[in-house]
Amino acid sequence: MATKLSDIRILMFTRTMAMGGTEKIILELCRALKGRVGFLGVVSCGGELVSELDALGVPHYEVPDITEKNLAVFVRVAHTLKRIVSAYNINLVHCHHRMAALYCRLLLPKSTRAVATAHNVFTDSKAVTRFLYHGMYIAACGGRVRDNLIDYYGLPKDRITLIPNSVPRFDGKVKKIPEIESLSSKVIKVGFVGRLTEAKGVGYLIDAMGILEKKVSR
Repeated sequence: MATKLSDIRILMFTRTMAMGGTEKIILELCRALKGRVGFLGVVSCGGELVSELDALGVPHYEVPDITEKNLAVFVRVAHTLKRIVSAYNINLVHCHHRMAALYCRLLLPKSTRAVATAHNVFTDSKAVTRFLYHGMYIAACGGRVRDNLIDYYGLPKDRITLIPNSVPRFDGKVKKIPEIESLSSKVIKVGFVGRLTEAKGVGYLIDAMGILEKKVSR
């Protein structure tokens, strides 16, 4: 394995580069690593954020959705992954999805190391998850994610490092929202930032607002 940063040739491997938290983390990593490592590329099934990779000068290699579990998809993804690893002498693949880790476990040569970042909490496929992460070092993006890997999946503690998600760089420009600014200073303002999906827990926020409405005097 290379010992100098400039000798490391990295391929980020994820499901998609659509708008999402995992994808934003990949962009931040690309911004931090671009120009400092020997090679940097991203493999995914594409999405809106590919244009931002293009702007950074980071090549993107499109493959079918790796969550599609059929032989034709496996063959196409495997062919592309092996071709890129060989052509660019990749010595480190950074997996951002469990299926990406599985492809790496099955296909990478011994000269190429795979590491992973776990972005979510799961409660399924214990045996498969232990198999695909076997021998890998894993970065957990939060305490619950780390505990899930250790307590539920039984992965070794010494292979898991807690690295909380960073806050992307802020340019200081905030779009003003007149409806909020016009509220009295005595009014508590509550906001939510994230995708409107069950995984983000928006339902808990809505339920909490209902409870507060009943308990807090107007």
